[in-house]
Amino acid sequence: MIVTTHPRGVAETKLTTYMTDDIVIRVANNEYSLDNLHEFEKHFTVMNYRNEENPEQYKRIIMGKPAFIEQFNTEYGADRWLSVQDDIRGIVRDLFNALSSYILTETIDTYCAALYGIDIMMDDKLRPHVIEVNYGPDCRTVCKQHPGFFPDVFKCMFTSRPLSETIVELK
Repeated sequence: MIVTTHPRGVAETKLTTYMTDDIVIRVANNEYSLDNLHEFEKHFTVMNYRNEENPEQYKRIIMGKPAFIEQFNTEYGADRWLSVQDDIRGIVRDLFNALSSYILTETIDTYCAALYGIDIMMDDKLRPHVIEVNYGPDCRTVCKQHPGFFPDVFKCMFTSRPLSETIVELK
């Protein structure tokens, strides 16, 4: 997620929000359920908290985007991911539109850009929900899967134009 503002001296102050399609899919190690709440492998998807003495104790399941989309569409219907992706873009756009007056008030005299990481979960009806927004997210995993991630993001942040197929403006 890239957010930029433009000062009044350049043009009308406005917030522009972009979203990258370079996503990381983390999956819990065990199937989710509300029983056995002490079993964190049902509820956590980030296994960065491994035991240093036994680093293989908890595996990390990270799916590549093409494999995820193929499996998702197989489970839920052809091209269903495109609909869910549009819903995700919509809730992220709405989130930043709701925050825009605050962001613009705090950055009124300067051009600025920020990178956010957004954690999203889907419910049983495949509706996306924002779980967490991180300012200055850990991008190691996305950079491993998508080596062009930072060049594309920085080009967008500093030119205010999505110069890549993977970055879209949320209007």
